[in-house]
Amino acid sequence: MIENIQKRLLGKLPFWEEMKRKLDSTLIVFHRAFSRKRFIHKCLPKHERGSENIGHEYFSCGPPLLEGGRVWGVVVKATKWLLERQEHIQANWNLHRMLGNMDESDGTDAEDEENGGCERYSKHFLRANDFITSGFMWALCHLVSLLFADLLGAIENWCSGCRCHPRDLREYLGMRISDLNCPLRLCRAPDLACGALDRFFTLISSTLVAQVRAAHATTLTAVEQGKIVDYFNFSKQYIYVELVLRVDRGWSALPLRALGMGNEDEEVAIDCLINCLAQFEAMQPEDMTVFEWTLFARGGPGRGQVIAVVQGTHTFAQVPLVQRYRMISQFLPIMEASVERRHAQIHSSIRAAPNHTAAFTSVQGLRKAEILAELESGVEEASRFSGQGKKKS
Repeated sequence: MIENIQKRLLGKLPFWEEMKRKLDSTLIVFHRAFSRKRFIHKCLPKHERGSENIGHEYFSCGPPLLEGGRVWGVVVKATKWLLERQEHIQANWNLHRMLGNMDESDGTDAEDEENGGCERYSKHFLRANDFITSGFMWALCHLVSLLFADLLGAIENWCSGCRCHPRDLREYLGMRISDLNCPLRLCRAPDLACGALDRFFTLISSTLVAQVRAAHATTLTAVEQGKIVDYFNFSKQYIYVELVLRVDRGWSALPLRALGMGNEDEEVAIDCLINCLAQFEAMQPEDMTVFEWTLFARGGPGRGQVIAVVQGTHTFAQVPLVQRYRMISQFLPIMEASVERRHAQIHSSIRAAPNHTAAFTSVQGLRKAEILAELESGVEEASRFSGQGKKKS
């Protein structure tokens, strides 16, 4: 979800097309070993004693390129690489030296010839020079990194985290989100159903506004600072609309809204049930799922328990059916990565065996474990399962 929002946001940013050409060339210059070595030997100063160049260790490896396939997080990694080395690059970059011939003592003449000489890379050197020598381009690079790493990255970490290890605690303990080994990790269904993501986005974006205003106060003109702030506000609003349309809208309506009953705050969970009862009354019978009918229909087994909790005559612990659904929703994961991985496996199977039908591949990839479990459970269960398949077909 976050990766898709990132791709759409890049296409909407008013400065991205111009910036991308210059950023792409800058990344190519430092990604290719040939041109990166030219920068080290020709631009970085040498130690008074020894043959090593000062700061060469920062350029032992290059940044990823923006093109070349769908790579999650490539924009974040590329901008982070540049920003971490901004001081060294700005202080030592010299276009004249990059375009000039390398000395034979540099030991890169063979690489010059192999890579077609400076003429092949001259356009990238020129574009990289426009990027490196422009304080406004570095500010845009910082803005892109801020949007994707600090804003969208924080949202992704929130979705991948858990209620018992919040962001402040992880930062205090120096824990990464990947280090968490918590049974509630990714179990964000009750929080999403109660609008917690919207509140988290408001908190994070309001914090980043101050960083944007203060980051380049001394290096940019007032007009350029105003453009950076405008770009950030535009991007923030676009991301918010994307989250509302693609996340909040689904989780604020039945049946997903009912998962808010698993919220750890019982008052919030009760408010969620009240909202679900109101939504259910406005539903058409053909739109109801079994889950909704069980809990909220007048003839359903759970409506009386829901009403008892809402009216305050019973607690959740005293109504077993509602309490069961409450516990299930608390441990319900939102594992987008696992769905994407399963889709990738299915597509790989289709490419490997194009003579197989889509139905066969889907059964192999998605329902194989279920089918085997039914067959192993006994003759009656296998017959029932087979009968269901015939009815659906």
